[in-house]
Amino acid sequence: MDFMDKVPAVSVIIPVYNAECFLQECLDSLFRQTFTDYEVICVDDGSTDSSLRILKKYEEREPRLMILSQDHESAGKARNLGLSRASGRYLLFLDADDRFASDMLAAAFEKAENDAADICVFAAEVFNDETEKVLPLPSACRPTNKQKSPFSRTDDPDWIFRFTVLAPWNKFFRREFIVNSRLCFSNLPNSNDLTFVLTALASANRITTVCRPLVQCRVNNSASLQGSKDKAPLCFYDALLALRQNLKARSLYDDLERPFINQAAAVILYNLLSSKTDASFEKIFTFMKQTGIDELKLRRPAGYYYHVPYEDYSEMARLLKEESIEAFAETFQVSAPGYRMMKRLSFSERIRTMIRKIVPPNKY
Repeated sequence: MDFMDKVPAVSVIIPVYNAECFLQECLDSLFRQTFTDYEVICVDDGSTDSSLRILKKYEEREPRLMILSQDHESAGKARNLGLSRASGRYLLFLDADDRFASDMLAAAFEKAENDAADICVFAAEVFNDETEKVLPLPSACRPTNKQKSPFSRTDDPDWIFRFTVLAPWNKFFRREFIVNSRLCFSNLPNSNDLTFVLTALASANRITTVCRPLVQCRVNNSASLQGSKDKAPLCFYDALLALRQNLKARSLYDDLERPFINQAAAVILYNLLSSKTDASFEKIFTFMKQTGIDELKLRRPAGYYYHVPYEDYSEMARLLKEESIEAFAETFQVSAPGYRMMKRLSFSERIRTMIRKIVPPNKY
């Protein structure tokens, strides 16, 4: 039977946008997998560089590769297009600038099958594009003692959103679960995966883990969505509202309100601290002060926040509502370049300051 006539076990979906510098390395590490029963769906999101030409060269020699194209819109819409064409029993949404262990698919498939899992989450490492160093990413997969594979939201609800990162690239999804849950990615310039990933984690009845790194996530890549978030700084807020609506529609919000509030505070603080321009920082601050804090009901009594750094989340809500933008910037040493507390620090020092306060940043 020709491969094109066979239904694959795994569909790997990759949005591609101006990734010519990294795409070959990504595809080479993907097509070197020890597991062979998979298809790769690359969705070109209107690239203006040589990305599409590179994809077509691989297509000539690799029958498992399918190329789809769309006008430049978003990684979320590209993933949805790939999802609509995927036929595998499992889905994996990867990024075009990342690198993968040769047994990534084999290890995730075996664990998902053995545990009859809706989602298999695996550990990851960070590859720094500037220094070329590989570092651990502990936040990618850190289940608690209560989260013994397989587990669900009922085993440790406080930690269901925080045992892993918000990105999809270290999560192996059962396609039937995704389809039956009516999940799709948001069509946002950034933060388009937040709603998808957290709704999936909340909805899954069986989650399992592989606690060794199977993917290397590239950081300090200026072309990534993470590097362009200041152009649309409030996408994270739209994603949080959509997440809350999904939880309510699935009758999950009452049980998960506290972890949702804790996660929302973490996302807001991260986006404030990682703003690279005064304009984006001020836009987030002003919006949260006037609308967001009340809409998300983040003004909670002492002890409500439990995720580290819990004292920062409570203080963040108070400062946003009661204090000036300068007071907030001084308290949290905001990284937007125009603020006094950060003028003395280099960009790398600002990033280190941010990482000390919150979990390592996600790519999206």
